[in-house]
Amino acid sequence: MTESVPCPHEFTTILNRRGRKYSTGGARSGRCIENIVLFEGGLIQPRWISRLRRMLERQRSWSTSELRPPAPRRFSEAFSEELHRTGRFGSALPRSRGPVSIGLRRLGVWRMLQSASLRRFVECFAGERLIQNGCQVIRYDEGDYQGPHLDIYPPKHGKRYYFDFHLTLSNEKCVRQELFYQTDADGHCNRGLNVGSSGTIAIHRLPFWHQVTPLVGRGAKRWVLIASFDPASDD
Repeated sequence: MTESVPCPHEFTTILNRRGRKYSTGGARSGRCIENIVLFEGGLIQPRWISRLRRMLERQRSWSTSELRPPAPRRFSEAFSEELHRTGRFGSALPRSRGPVSIGLRRLGVWRMLQSASLRRFVECFAGERLIQNGCQVIRYDEGDYQGPHLDIYPPKHGKRYYFDFHLTLSNEKCVRQELFYQTDADGHCNRGLNVGSSGTIAIHRLPFWHQVTPLVGRGAKRWVLIASFDPASDD
């Protein structure tokens, strides 16, 4: 495989034998009601993990989001319990005209994230038919994070829940990055997963409270390829 080879048209091309079994075997039956539907490594071919990471490493000039709490105007506001979303991370969207988005388009990353085989893969775990609603790529550098948030859709979507697919790619300097999330059992945001391992696939049923801790590792980088899906029916 040479550096000139772009992403495949279909997501299932990068899966190994075990991953392809997941994509064709109906991993779940019935509708899913769990927040973390899937969190697993060892489903992507190692050569494609390396290939995709090199593609992303070559992309420069990411659009950086820095979400900071507003400075208090009065002494009492400094001790307010109101929660503002905070975070720092880079991102790219398929319709953006930025250099990273254009580069990912030329490499076929957006096409793969919008492929029918990826939608079918997620449907196996969702237990229902889905409609794709968008995709993006997020990049975390050392110390980047996202504070507690819901990732809730605007009301115009009219959906009670949706599914996010995440594929993590990270460099060898990445030590860890934790996802703390709200559980169905008691509603507390007290479960944690190390999401920093390269090649890990996750599927989330959103919205629910969660946060991503600062990326640990000198010179560490982590990329997350994301595709979002609405239920075809919202019964």
